[in-house]
Amino acid sequence: MTGNEVFQAALDLCGLAHGGESGESALREDLKDLQSRSLGLLNLLITELTPLSERVERSTLIPKKLNTLADEVPLPETVAGALLPYRLAAALIAEEDGELAGALLTYAREARAALLSDGKSNTHSITEVYT
Repeated sequence: MTGNEVFQAALDLCGLAHGGESGESALREDLKDLQSRSLGLLNLLITELTPLSERVERSTLIPKKLNTLADEVPLPETVAGALLPYRLAAALIAEEDGELAGALLTYAREARAALLSDGKSNTHSITEVYT
């Protein structure tokens, strides 16, 4: 998943038409500001979500920043697809529509909880201490 794909998904979540599938070239003029802010926000979110990614994937990750929106997001697809669009959309729309931003953050929190409860947990038998 690239930064552009996350940005386009965030626009869709905000209900903002982005003008076609060709990405940056088809972006409406009034959305250029959101696009320019999204690179910095994505880098911040990648740094914030790296510890979660390590827990979900059970591996050590070194956060890498995006230099352009065309770069590949350096997070596992499970985390990037489930959380990044919602968190980015909430950050982009927060000043204009706080209620929508809150709803998006609530969904992101629920998706985070689902990621942590799913998957790669270890099980072991409980040793009886009191006999």
